[in-house]
Amino acid sequence: MSGIANVLNGFRLFAGEKLNEIIAQVNNLNGNGTPGAVTASTLTLGVQIATASGSNSQSGATAVTKSVVIATLVSATTRALRLPAAATGLVVEVFNHGASALKMYPATGDSILAAATNAVGASTVAVNKAIRYVAQDGSNWRTLVGA
Repeated sequence: MSGIANVLNGFRLFAGEKLNEIIAQVNNLNGNGTPGAVTASTLTLGVQIATASGSNSQSGATAVTKSVVIATLVSATTRALRLPAAATGLVVEVFNHGASALKMYPATGDSILAAATNAVGASTVAVNKAIRYVAQDGSNWRTLVGA
């Protein structure tokens, strides 16, 4: 064997076997290689196609369960999604492909930007726009808003 074949000899990853476990371990490291502050969450890597629901309430909003969310049905400005519990470094990207602006609520006990705890975030996700939510710590979400 030559070149890269020698390096890869004996190393095979079958159809994503252990891939999620590896990604989780890498994502849970600090810069020095020690386990990070990210805690267990109901959030998993992947794409969630969501229908925004709710009646202007945190409890009625559709729960975000994946790291990327595409809201395909936002039928009214009262419809909303609810972020998972904040954990330092957790990132959720939300794309709104519905017909109305999308409200975002934090998990119980959390806040988004300067909004009060448990209140709808100060910024909504406009139609055909996206916002990246980044957990600053265990209870506060910050945002990166697309143009």
